[in-house]
Amino acid sequence: IGAEWLFETLGGKGKVVEMRGIDGVPADTDRHTGFQEALAKYPDIEVVAETFTGWDPSTGAQQALDLITTTEVDGIWTSGIDYPVVEQFQAANVPFVPIVGADNNGFVKQLLELADEGLVGAAVTNPPAIGAVGLAIALDALTGKNPERVTMLTPELFDTSNVEGLQALYAPDEQVGWSTYVNIPPYTSYSGSADVSACKAPGE
Repeated sequence: IGAEWLFETLGGKGKVVEMRGIDGVPADTDRHTGFQEALAKYPDIEVVAETFTGWDPSTGAQQALDLITTTEVDGIWTSGIDYPVVEQFQAANVPFVPIVGADNNGFVKQLLELADEGLVGAAVTNPPAIGAVGLAIALDALTGKNPERVTMLTPELFDTSNVEGLQALYAPDEQVGWSTYVNIPPYTSYSGSADVSACKAPGE
């Protein structure tokens, strides 16, 4: 969904970077597969670099800085390493290009605050509450509700044209890496970030 948005935003042509997570991890493999499926529809999009960030903000930041200062880049797709990438454009005083990331609080804030400076981007939901969805489905199975064998969840995308949506996501009291998309209806019903923050691990 993020790759489609990026390629469409670029008008179907241009040079892009794919900043992945950890090679071999299923989440990275699935996202890369989706990226490649979208890429196949846009023959005039060229991937000029593919990196593995390890989902480490500092690693992703350095990779981004190296790329935007040495390579012609028209757009960047990231697997959640987004706000550090935006920061490198600012540090290098390089004009922004369209950036795809996750619903990290820091990135959502940047999309809201830097749009007037030329930042165009899209945050794709990647909620930690996915674990709670698995639990909810397991409980349904245990109580005889016969859930479907396969449950597919469709991510949502919030871009800089959707100011109200981004404002609803942004959590000003949370850290930059906070996943702002808290709930996955109808499986979870947290009332807000305070509920999630109040959760304690075993033994706490």
